[in-house]
Amino acid sequence: MPNSRQIPRRNAADGPQEADEDRQESQSEAEELFDPDEGVESFAWDDLEQRYHDAMREREVIERGLHDEFSCLMDYFSIWAQTTTTHEVDRSFKRLKTQMAFVQHEEGALERKRQHCMLTFSANLPNIHSPALTEAADITVVKAFEGALALLES
Repeated sequence: MPNSRQIPRRNAADGPQEADEDRQESQSEAEELFDPDEGVESFAWDDLEQRYHDAMREREVIERGLHDEFSCLMDYFSIWAQTTTTHEVDRSFKRLKTQMAFVQHEEGALERKRQHCMLTFSANLPNIHSPALTEAADITVVKAFEGALALLES
């Protein structure tokens, strides 16, 4: 195992001369540690591969756990979104039914008023198309209008 002596780091503001000195110092330390008469130690590549696969298996387990958690959260979100949509559709349908009932009621009331008016007018005016009745109706309308103007002037 190489020497674990730490070299103090310097900023770029310290200057290029100090950076060169640091580089030379680390090269001389490396030369002191390496003896050319000794062979290069063989590296345990099988161990590196095993550590790599172990680390990947650990990450895979973590990733699978995150995926499962995400799936559960998405299921909850889907249920929530579906419930909200269903609830809003139900509310809007009830609102539509209420509006329809109101309009149908008003249409019925209007039809009843129309029928009442038709019966009242037909009973009071036996022949609405006769010229005498039309002239009498015109005179009545004019007199009513003159009365309204007189009220406004006073």
